[in-house]
Amino acid sequence: MFPQITVFGKVIGIYALIAIAAGLLVGVMLCRRISKLGFDDNDAIVLLLIVAIGVLAGGSLLYAITNLKYLPDLIGASSFEEFTKYLGLLFGGSVFYGGFLGGTFAGWLYAVFKKLDKVVYLDAMAPLIPLFHGFARIGCFFGGCCYGIESDFGVVVHDNPYIPEINGVRRFPVQLLESAGEFVIFFILEMLYVKIWRPRLRGETTELPSHPLCGKLFPLYLILYPTLRFFDEFLRGDKIRGFVFGGLLSTSQFISIILFAVAVVWLALTAKKDRIA
Repeated sequence: MFPQITVFGKVIGIYALIAIAAGLLVGVMLCRRISKLGFDDNDAIVLLLIVAIGVLAGGSLLYAITNLKYLPDLIGASSFEEFTKYLGLLFGGSVFYGGFLGGTFAGWLYAVFKKLDKVVYLDAMAPLIPLFHGFARIGCFFGGCCYGIESDFGVVVHDNPYIPEINGVRRFPVQLLESAGEFVIFFILEMLYVKIWRPRLRGETTELPSHPLCGKLFPLYLILYPTLRFFDEFLRGDKIRGFVFGGLLSTSQFISIILFAVAVVWLALTAKKDRIA
């Protein structure tokens, strides 16, 4: 693994590079499809910035919640150096689901404020979430975070300066497994998106598609990804992500169950609404 590279004497994290590149790719794709649908792509740009802020805030907040054991040390710090040390331990990481929920909430608030067509944006963004996350998981692999369980099959890391516990231990590359699953989800949702919105993308109509899956790609993502995440959590070896119910489930497995249930209810309610209409 290569957690960092040095460019012109400056150390740059590989995860950050991949995440920035993936974010730019997703941003360009969203703006292009929003423009092709006849809407202002400036709204898409601002929405992405608002979502990014929500992702950073939500990811850090959930990370802190899973590491509340450091809170008493932070409160009882006797010096500024000790305070910053425990502040870094408490907020010095990010959890995907926290970022996802924070970004979704921030984006929803902006969409309500600007009165954006939520069906258009939810369908347009649904395939792009696993695309970004798939690349980000490759960044995790290079960085060494979100590592897998000890395994006869896997990768041995040496001299990782940030996560010393992974050094010298063969671990299953769960980050790459999840990345592959994310790309599969992306291709499924992207093919559905193109099929649903093709007439509008071609400028053949200005009406919402009559396809039964129109407006349902986001809840479909909430079924596909939580299912993937629930099972690959069993292959995760990092304990810092937190557990609930006495260690029965990881925090991410618990959230996966909730999101899956929300998606099922969402689809059931929209299907009932479609039948009435």
